[in-house]
Amino acid sequence: MSAAAQTKAGIDSPYAWRLAFVSTFCIGLGGGGIYLPVVGLKEIAAEFGGLRSVPSMAYMLGFFCMGMGGVLMGWLADRTSPRVPLFIAGVSIFIGGWVATYQGFGAGNAWALYAGYALPLGFLGNAATFTPAMNNIQGWFEKRRSLAVSLISVGPAISGFIWPQIYRWLLPDLGWRRTLVVYGVVTFLLMHGRFKETLPQRNLQALRPRVLLRTWLSILKHPSFRAFALQTMGA
Repeated sequence: MSAAAQTKAGIDSPYAWRLAFVSTFCIGLGGGGIYLPVVGLKEIAAEFGGLRSVPSMAYMLGFFCMGMGGVLMGWLADRTSPRVPLFIAGVSIFIGGWVATYQGFGAGNAWALYAGYALPLGFLGNAATFTPAMNNIQGWFEKRRSLAVSLISVGPAISGFIWPQIYRWLLPDLGWRRTLVVYGVVTFLLMHGRFKETLPQRNLQALRPRVLLRTWLSILKHPSFRAFALQTMGA
């Protein structure tokens, strides 16, 4: 980043909002793979003897390992930079698309699918986008912190809306294996195109436990959050 740009990259600055939107974009990319076992459930199950438990297990492993990996990635972002988890996410998702579709273990063997969703797509992929981005963006805002965090929280919802539509379009022509590979390649290219825009947090005071607690409490009180919670419960 140039010296002129550095002077504009302050707390609550236009650059901070740009970073918030870029982070939301990266979260939307990183969470896309988890929805393929849902959209392509019949196609995946058909390759494993009609067992729908196979794509269901892949989906569960992806979500569970994402939660576990979020702890590690948050720790890593604190000690290095948000760039490091983002780089790991892009590379891991790219590799995960190939690992999960590997057929070298023989027909009907789902271990590659499970391993791909558990480690590169879940633990190292999806986890490396949401938690570090959420942690980082809080340090870039003071007056509008709650709004910025709310914007970041929309990332998974965007992912859950956009990627299933893309999968429905690709699955009939490509099949689920090549569709997952395409997802990995596209995510890698787009995520690393935004890699240089992700910087360490500016306002370290915002990461103190008391300040974080006040931020989350203000989000819980926000009407839009309550509406979203009611919609989620209804779904």
